Amino acid sequence: MTLETYEKSVNILINAYRTGTLFHGSCSACAVGNLMGGDSHWRWTVGNTDSISGKSLNIVDGLPFENTTGMSIPELSKIERAFEMVIHNELLKKFTIEELSIPVRLNLNIAKIVSEYRMWEHGVKKKEGQYLGLCAVLDVMATMIDGPVENNVVDDNKIRLNKVAETFEVATI
Repeated sequence: MTLETYEKSVNILINAYRTGTLFHGSCSACAVGNLMGGDSHWRWTVGNTDSISGKSLNIVDGLPFENTTGMSIPELSKIERAFEMVIHNELLKKFTIEELSIPVRLNLNIAKIVSEYRMWEHGVKKKEGQYLGLCAVLDVMATMIDGPVENNVVDDNKIRLNKVAETFEVATI
């Protein structure tokens, strides 16, 4: 991606975090959903991620959608995965990968898993989860910028994100 696309995308994502329009588990409001202006049709080509199991879902090669981001499908896929896997990684601190991978109807711990997931998705840990997701996205996006970029460009955006996170009393990294 170009530096201009990177900067535009970072502005969209930080603004979505600040204004409360960024959500895990919502194809129209996750990181890619915000980059796509609230359109969720991207998921049928890019694929989306199940935050509980960590599995990629719904990849249908070639289903058309209007990609207005200036990014490639593989780049959008990496952004999607980075954002959504944050909750999965937090769940792994309490549950095993086997517990998170068992089909719902067979999973004896599903109530505990879903309860923990909901805390990160829409509950008391929502802003922390969004912040961690955006940190992961900024790291991934930094590797996608075409050509040489000064380190302060990436660092300045992380500082901007940290300042917004502090307004929500989220501990920054």
